[in-house]
Amino acid sequence: PLIWVHLRSTYVDLPVGLLSAALVVTLLRDGERPPFLAVLLGVVLAAFKDEGLLHVLSATVAALTVRGWRSWRLMLPAGAALLAAGAWRLLLSLHAVADRDHAVGAPAFGEAGHVLKLLALHLFDLHSWGVFWAFALAALALAKTELARGLRLALLGLFAVTFCALLLGPERVRVFAENGTLLNRLLLQLWPTAALLIASAWPKAHDVTKR
Repeated sequence: PLIWVHLRSTYVDLPVGLLSAALVVTLLRDGERPPFLAVLLGVVLAAFKDEGLLHVLSATVAALTVRGWRSWRLMLPAGAALLAAGAWRLLLSLHAVADRDHAVGAPAFGEAGHVLKLLALHLFDLHSWGVFWAFALAALALAKTELARGLRLALLGLFAVTFCALLLGPERVRVFAENGTLLNRLLLQLWPTAALLIASAWPKAHDVTKR
């Protein structure tokens, strides 16, 4: 139902999630090849939404952790994404446009428990997700291959930056997370990476993820 509603809306959370998963796989599979595709994915992600940059950084850290921190090519997409995001922020500043909803402030540590509770409630909302996230969490422990380990790190990184973004964002964003569709839309951005992780961690499913 959530996917069906999303496809009828004008949000780009699902495309961001698909691009994010594609970037993780590209970095893990093609780290030693010409990085044009990975750089292109990084720029598009950063240009789509502000949180796209966080997806690029999570994918980069995951790939570097799995493939080695000396693989400088893996850092090129993050560099390109930072340039794209910086150019956008510069344009906003030059035209005196304030982005209050995505402003970063002091961390609201007192809200940490409440934010975690909201995330858990949305993760295990059977009407929206069924048992998908239960399988995804189980797959975190089953990741054995290089691809699965990279996807696991990327997914954990995305959960971490999502949580931190909610704590660092303005109060009205946390109110919207409680009363609106924000958290489910953010989880939709994580869904493709989680789906690939399930497929790569599932017994005898490695041949499927290699195609």
